[in-house]
Amino acid sequence: MPETTATIAPTESPRGTGRSRRLHVSDEFDGVMARIAEIAPMIREDGPAGEDLGRPTPRVLEALKEIGVFRAMLPREVGGFEFSPRQQLQLMEALSWHEASTGWTVLGVIDQTALVAAYVDDIAVDEYFGDGFAIFSGQGTRPGRGRRVEGGYVISGEWQFNSGSSVSTHLETAVVGDDGRFVMATLPREKSTDVDNWDVLGLRASSSHDYRVDEVFVADTHTYDPVDGVARRGGAMFDVGLAYLATLQHAGWALGVCKRLLEEIRLLARQKASRRGASTSTDQFYAAYASMEAQYRSARAFLLELWGDVERTVDAAEAPSAEQISLMQLGTVTANRTAQSIATEVATWAGTTLIRKGAIQRYFRDAYTGVEHLVCSPPVQQAVGKQLSGSAAEGARWVFYDLVESAGQS
Repeated sequence: MPETTATIAPTESPRGTGRSRRLHVSDEFDGVMARIAEIAPMIREDGPAGEDLGRPTPRVLEALKEIGVFRAMLPREVGGFEFSPRQQLQLMEALSWHEASTGWTVLGVIDQTALVAAYVDDIAVDEYFGDGFAIFSGQGTRPGRGRRVEGGYVISGEWQFNSGSSVSTHLETAVVGDDGRFVMATLPREKSTDVDNWDVLGLRASSSHDYRVDEVFVADTHTYDPVDGVARRGGAMFDVGLAYLATLQHAGWALGVCKRLLEEIRLLARQKASRRGASTSTDQFYAAYASMEAQYRSARAFLLELWGDVERTVDAAEAPSAEQISLMQLGTVTANRTAQSIATEVATWAGTTLIRKGAIQRYFRDAYTGVEHLVCSPPVQQAVGKQLSGSAAEGARWVFYDLVESAGQS
């Protein structure tokens, strides 16, 4: 059974926005997961074709839209399902289990779209979600430039890794204004230029190419403050923190990769069982497989435990502590390092199957690509360790993926 959390009746936010401060657990979750299981054969079948196209196939994207996958995190006020964090974790695991690049494509847009819906002004929300349904991709870790003008900013810049661009209609992109403000600016994709440079080891079907914007006006109503901004819509999930909702997606993605790698090596072992001298019929392989299974299940249990704790915290209208934020990030690092470790072990036992086109090779490449993301980087892991070990300065706090300590302390 999928793990869930009880929904408690909403209360008005003490911050004056009128939004609920209670955690919502969606009744749509089981139905969405069941429909994903129904289309799983198609998602898997189209995996190789997606690599050739550089994006998931049109029929896969259309099926995901029909199911409502792109509405999973969206606040209920704008027609979304508003999955809880643990529901979202399991959604990403399921999608990536069936096809890693498809999962990454969803990862690239699902939280971006939800955050825009939760934070921007009513004027922008009416434009984006009133009569239709905008889908956002973009980049928030390397800001562009904003020139302050009356009513907004004229933005320019170049950004990397626009994951999910094959399905997005709009951009959410980081900008630092010449007035010193750091904002997320939203705009139609048609006002940007794609850079065709997604020639990579893995995740080839995720369309994570770069993009640039040249002198485009974005009104203040279509921006929001990602550091100190207050969510206008959505429940307690949006009190987790913008960066850590993105971290959550990467954790679920890695679990799906682990699960598929284990499935594929089991299948290969059965296929080779009748062959004399097959390495996958040895006691050494059995022990290695048991270790891989334990790694995956341990990472998954850790994530469900820590996110359950976070859910209880935000449901009580409290902000996650520095330790909880450290654990959120540690869970994602652990899941991705586990996927990398399992990929390496599977490669040891796959033999020549690894070097030929197929799911094992594809997932090996995907695991080694996904783990290179910022959320899994050594500096993040080091900062997490510093905070959890008690070595950080008193009062140290997280700002996105940086552990900020008081001046004069280390």
